[in-house]
Amino acid sequence: MEPLLSEQRKHKRFGVKDWVLGATMPRYNGLCKIIDVSSSGLAFYYVERLSAPKQVHRTTEFLMEVFEGHYPALLQVPCKLVYDIPVQEKGGETVAIRRCGVQFEGLSKTERAQLRYFIDNYVTGEI
Repeated sequence: MEPLLSEQRKHKRFGVKDWVLGATMPRYNGLCKIIDVSSSGLAFYYVERLSAPKQVHRTTEFLMEVFEGHYPALLQVPCKLVYDIPVQEKGGETVAIRRCGVQFEGLSKTERAQLRYFIDNYVTGEI
């Protein structure tokens, strides 16, 4: 039997306040709802428009920005895709909700400090 995803985690995860959003480039090019964050990555929900033409992304690496309201909390954080799975379909055949997990990659000292500040100030507690 394979261990559960939560058993594979090396770092504590923290829930994120409701008004924290993210934006990803170029893979998703849209807003997403951050679900949880750790010192090594984060998970988010995003809406996939099923009626839009599929874009093929050959890379699993992209940049992530996280916003607290209108204010940036993390800028241009390099990430690598870990998983991207369907959660729920809504609106018939037009929209699907997906969950995505990313791992932070090669964070600079400044980016690590931004992440630490984010975790210290914008989470709801350990999950």
